[in-house]
Amino acid sequence: PNRRYRERLRVGDDVDGISGATITVSAATSAIRRSTRRMFREFVKEQIEAQP
Repeated sequence: PNRRYRERLRVGDDVDGISGATITVSAATSAIRRSTRRMFREFVKEQIEAQP
């Protein structure tokens, strides 16, 4: 499903947790969250700067 960049990603709900790899899955989820927000901010910045 489509998600908004501010929606939380949760291990076990949105991202499958793997037994014994909780730290890795949590780190991956955090990295996805941060990169999504960064991409959104850059995209919005470019759109605002491109407006006349």
